[in-house]
Amino acid sequence: MRTLVAEPSKTYRNIIRNILEEDGLDPVFVENGKEAIESLKIDCPDIILVSHQLGDIDSFEFIRLINNQGLCLDSPKFLITSNNSLEFRRKCYDIGYTEILLKSDIGALQVSCRSMLQYKSCFIKANILYVEDVASTAAYTSNLMTNYGWNVDHVETAEEALSNVKQSDYDLLITDLILAGKLSGINLIEELRAGSSRERSLPILALSGWNDLLRQVYVLQRGASDFISKPFQENDFKARAINLIHNKRKNDQHDKAKSYLKHKAHTDALTTLCNRHCILEYSEKLCKDATETDVPLSLLIIDLDFFKKINDSFGHSQGDKVLHEVAGQLKSHSRDTDLIGRWGGEEFLIILPHCDLEIAVERAEKLRMDIETLKPHNIPVTVSIGVSTLITENNESFDELLRRADKALYEAKESGRNKVVKFNTSAEIK
Repeated sequence: MRTLVAEPSKTYRNIIRNILEEDGLDPVFVENGKEAIESLKIDCPDIILVSHQLGDIDSFEFIRLINNQGLCLDSPKFLITSNNSLEFRRKCYDIGYTEILLKSDIGALQVSCRSMLQYKSCFIKANILYVEDVASTAAYTSNLMTNYGWNVDHVETAEEALSNVKQSDYDLLITDLILAGKLSGINLIEELRAGSSRERSLPILALSGWNDLLRQVYVLQRGASDFISKPFQENDFKARAINLIHNKRKNDQHDKAKSYLKHKAHTDALTTLCNRHCILEYSEKLCKDATETDVPLSLLIIDLDFFKKINDSFGHSQGDKVLHEVAGQLKSHSRDTDLIGRWGGEEFLIILPHCDLEIAVERAEKLRMDIETLKPHNIPVTVSIGVSTLITENNESFDELLRRADKALYEAKESGRNKVVKFNTSAEIK
């Protein structure tokens, strides 16, 4: 965000520079009022930061000059001063300064400078879906929002709005309550609040010519984010809309960060498969679902044979590459519904919903053969695989399923490795 700073003192310019650059602002510095005005004639900054004493003129004369010349009328103007008297502050606000920053309080100055970023939110770009069936009202309100720099999609019915929301991303939905078509504005709000997570999170500003308290409460209870009566004051309308857009973006950033952290917490860094924590979180639910619906569910435990020798012979770096390549092979053998993860070390698990024991054994054998021919980085690799299936009538837990598969894996390793063994049969699959 571009910021013009008019400050005669080199020392104070350096203080302000450090504060602004730390917060990602892009400051341009001038030393007096004349240089500031010449700079404004060339380029209008997002924010103007002015010392009261500019050397050639004071801040009052400065703001009179730029107002007379029509320069940067919409840019917020912050005054830096040592004068904190009530009379002086009133004069500053009356003449047009947005805020007053005291030179003596560096901490407050830093907080105030950061508040400029929040002020900048009044000039955000936004995508708006506007639902209004009265042509004159729609034209007036659409023109207001276009002048704010917002992209506006205008439709006349709730049905059209629902279609648009499914196809495009919006920062805000603004809707009248009485609309052409079968659905009202309230119906539109209810449909969206019962929709997908993306639809539920879309902020909705409801407009209505009826302004009784009961109706407002009812609309808010149905899921509107805010309500404004028509005819509205432009600043009231704009402030409410900006607030909703700003909150949505903060919530989106929060959700994105939360999703990233959850993904990171559930992912094995080396193989990008699910980690042990992820498997434990979801496995019990998969077993419960299989029991409740009486559908088969099976488990494979895959162990790389003699993996310690691979590390000792080729080094841990090559060993990591082998694990990564084998993980890729496991992914290629898995369906979207399978849960595949690294259980620990050189051991992997695949949970197979809707898969009985015999089919699980067939899939395990195909996987074993493909890994044997893989030779990642020209290193011979084989695996031993234990297979078990959930006994749904016993209402079994994942621990029991895992215990049986682990026994089958132990038998596969004890009987020579590079084998698939299913629990209870002790039979090698050839």
